[in-house]
Amino acid sequence: MIVELLLHINCRYCHQGFLLCRCCYRGQCYCCSECRFIAQLESRRRAQQRYRQTENGRETHREAERRRRIRKTRGIQKTVDDEGTTPPISHVTIPSKPIKSIRLCHCCGIAGVIVRKFPHRGYGERGSGRYYGKQKAFKPKKSA
Repeated sequence: MIVELLLHINCRYCHQGFLLCRCCYRGQCYCCSECRFIAQLESRRRAQQRYRQTENGRETHREAERRRRIRKTRGIQKTVDDEGTTPPISHVTIPSKPIKSIRLCHCCGIAGVIVRKFPHRGYGERGSGRYYGKQKAFKPKKSA
């Protein structure tokens, strides 16, 4: 019986654990698209705050405020510079259960065993000269 290996990952936003098999794993760090979206939104806000602390950021903000005041006095409708905010998504916290030996992949649902990290597949074995150490020089065959 062939058993798939599953990697246990904790979501960077909600800290809930989820499992992925080698086929589904693409470097994910969020359990769902909602967590990814909210985390990216917060990251953009932090970056904007850092930028506004710099001289260039303060100058840009002054110019934007000046343009807004001019539009307001002329009666021009307002424009939006940034994406609107969405209400926070409520997460259901699932009580942690003891990890059993056989679990399911979060994406495809295949059963497997949990591992700390995926083992190497053996590409570029040590000593082959291709990936480790010095490469062997190419010597063309002498034609007779």
